[in-house]
Parts: sequence; structure tokens; C-alpha cells
Amino acid sequence: MFSSRLFALTGALILGGIVGCTSSSEIPPATGSGGNPGGGGSGGQAGSPAGTGGAIGSGGVSGSGGVSGSGGGSGGSGVDARDTNGAGGMDATSQDRIVTAPPDGAMASAGCGMPAGQALSTYVVKNTMSGGVARSYRLYLPAGYAPMRPYPLIVLGHGCTGNGGTPFPIETASKGDAIVVALKSVGSCFEYSPTGPDVTYFDTVLAEISASHCVDRNRVFMAGFSSGSWLTHTIGCVRAGVLRAQGNVSGNQVGLPACKGPIAAMFMHDVADDQNSFAGAERARDRILKSNMCGTTTVPWDWDGNPATPSTCVEYQGCLPGYPVVWCPTMAPAGRPTHNNHVPISTVGLWRFWSQF
Repeated sequence: MFSSRLFALTGALILGGIVGCTSSSEIPPATGSGGNPGGGGSGGQAGSPAGTGGAIGSGGVSGSGGVSGSGGGSGGSGVDARDTNGAGGMDATSQDRIVTAPPDGAMASAGCGMPAGQALSTYVVKNTMSGGVARSYRLYLPAGYAPMRPYPLIVLGHGCTGNGGTPFPIETASKGDAIVVALKSVGSCFEYSPTGPDVTYFDTVLAEISASHCVDRNRVFMAGFSSGSWLTHTIGCVRAGVLRAQGNVSGNQVGLPACKGPIAAMFMHDVADDQNSFAGAERARDRILKSNMCGTTTVPWDWDGNPATPSTCVEYQGCLPGYPVVWCPTMAPAGRPTHNNHVPISTVGLWRFWSQF
């Protein structure tokens, strides 16, 4: 059964292609916390017992590999990157306020009721100050943005040399149901230290968007590719409770302090990743499994909700209610990048995972 799904998925990837990163490495910046992102890709821990979710016993290692061109794993935006307030979308500054009943459990931010103030369905550059340093980010408001509706907020982190691009076009999956913000590092890579400037930067951006737009503060999500995935691990640790869930694509983690609490998480990583090791991703997964008090058994998880679609994703059993962990080990077809952004699992699959909250 599994071998047939592996064959089907590998064939689909060969037809669709894989989007890889353009950077030559994912070495943390000199100002980082000193963690090494894993160097050459590891094949995983071949001795992982069955049912633990490792390369052996997790349902296999077939690969989504990242089909579809979302614009490059490391830095391509995969979206319209026009950075003018008037380009690419409807100007919503004069839009009538639409009162929408918030979803169950929503916590509306102070920005609810404020006009959009920018074009919709496009990323618009915003400038800010964080820790005394001039920073920027790009904000995407969905089509039909309703100023009184609390929207989930998705925070994205690019790979090294990504230059503020989106690591994968999540807005193609979230469509009209989420606000998206793409962070931008100061140097080539993000700073991963739990006490570093990019944690402050995250806080600044979240506070600014919450004050100017209608955000559901109970549904703040973060995901990243490679360097952005490293930062996502840091934010998920030191801001657990602020983030509802995280998504990690082809990234590892630095040494982290005692984290603030459990966090729902979804991982995507190629077993032969040649820039951030598969074994490093397993260690990051195991930390969250322990935090979420998960068991070691897994069940298949269909990233698009369709059992007929080949999938190697599994969901761990026994986790704290509301804190699931999904693990998606993949294997890129021969000759394709092993360090890749895992589209469409990182778009359709990640949004499906987050939509349960």
C-alpha cells in the first residue's frame, strides 16, 4: 500500500517539478546564536523505531518535493511583488465597513474597524522601527477584506538571500480568509537567537498590524522556509501562547531555552536535504512532541484532505488537545533539489492544518 503511494507521489513530482532554494548555504549569520543549521543533509536516523515518525516507521519518505513554482525556495516571492500602494488590487480605503460575526473563540484586535488603507490582493511594503533599527515588511490583505471581521494572521519568513520574498504563496490557499505578512531580515539570514533583534521585530510587526487591521489574536500563525523556519522555531518557543501554531519547511533549530508552552506544529523536510539536515528536523520535532505530551504512534494524514492523493504525512497520537503535530518526511526525485519549499504541502496542506483552529 505504501509503496504504491510512494510511486504515485514520486511520479507526480517528476511531472510537476520542484522549486529549490537559490542560496548556496543556510549558515546562521555572525550575529546569530551560534547554532549550525546542520550542514550537509542527513539521511535521517535509519534506526528510528516503527511508529516514531522517523524516516523508517513514519509512513515512509516519499516526496512532495515542492511541486509548482512558487518563486524559489530561498527568495522568490511566487506572488506579485509590486510594492506600491495602488498597484495590483482594489483600493479599500473607502470600503464600507462590513460587520461580520467573529468565529468562535476569536479575539478581535484593536485595529478592527480601521479602513484597509492599502490595495487588496497584493503585497505592500510597510516601513517601521524596531529596536532602534529601520525595518520593513510586506503586508497582504485578502480580496473582500472586511474591517470588522477578525482575520487569522499568517507571518512568513524567507530563506537566506530571500530579501523579503514569500517562501511559498500561502495566500493561494488561504484565499480570502487570512491576512499575510512577509518578514524581511536585515542581513542575508534571519537572526535566530531567542533574545535577538528578530524576536523584537516579530513583536513590533504583530503589534503594528494588530493596531491597524482586524486580526484574530487567537489565530496568529507563523511559517518559514530554511532560515525563516529557524526563526519560526525560535518564535514558537519564546512566544508560545502568542502563536497558535507554526509550520516548518526545510529548517532546523538553534539551542532554545525552556519554551513558554506547547504549540501546534507541522513539519515538512526532505530526508536528503543537503543544507539543513533531516536529523536536525527530527530533533526539532521531538522537542515539540515532548512539549505537547504526544505519544509515539502515528496515523496517516492527508495534506489536501483527499485520501486518494499520495501523502507521506503522519499525525502523532495522544497530544494535548488542541496541540497536534503533523510530520511530513519527503524524498525529492533524482536530480531535483533536496532543499526545497515543499509546495503544495506548504500551501494547501499548511492552511488545512491551521484551519482546524
